[in-house]
Amino acid sequence: MKRTIKIAAFLLVAGVAVAWSGTNDRTPEPNRQVAGSVTGNTKPYVILAEYNDAKGMKLYMANNLRKDYMDDVDFFDTTYLIVFNMQTKKKDTLATFESASFVGSGFIDFYHFEKGKLYFTETAYRGGNFLSYVNVNTDKVKLVDSGIETDENGESKIRVENGVIYYSKWICINENEAQYECDKEYVSKKYSIRI
Repeated sequence: MKRTIKIAAFLLVAGVAVAWSGTNDRTPEPNRQVAGSVTGNTKPYVILAEYNDAKGMKLYMANNLRKDYMDDVDFFDTTYLIVFNMQTKKKDTLATFESASFVGSGFIDFYHFEKGKLYFTETAYRGGNFLSYVNVNTDKVKLVDSGIETDENGESKIRVENGVIYYSKWICINENEAQYECDKEYVSKKYSIRI
């Protein structure tokens, strides 16, 4: 009985080692180099997600993340969200955001990839941030919600737990009664999306 358990444990460890070495063939560092060569720029692009399908591996990248802006790193006037197919060497721009128009706007400050969707937020100058996602099967971008609340640093109040995205947004509670914009009253309301 003990011998059977030892053999089973050995086989389990060996299987994990083989599986781990198989997934380690493709390290993030070469993909970072690919990200730089794809864009043709010296400024860095960040890989937000990698996706493998029958057509090959695709890299989803963006050049302006809010954390870089907060760290006073040089940034582009426009944020580009692009997809690059490693096999065909084809690059497509999925979305662009103006980053130089208003202080702190047009950056990606949150991203999460799960179940074939790359969720991300774009920082906005007024009215809260925008939550969108890219469907990796079609490479189409869809707006999920706007007005996402931010913290005192301007970052989206958004988190992911157990396959659910949680966020807060400001909603007007007296839209019909308010005569002027300054008369509108807003409250924070919590939302969730199951991925």
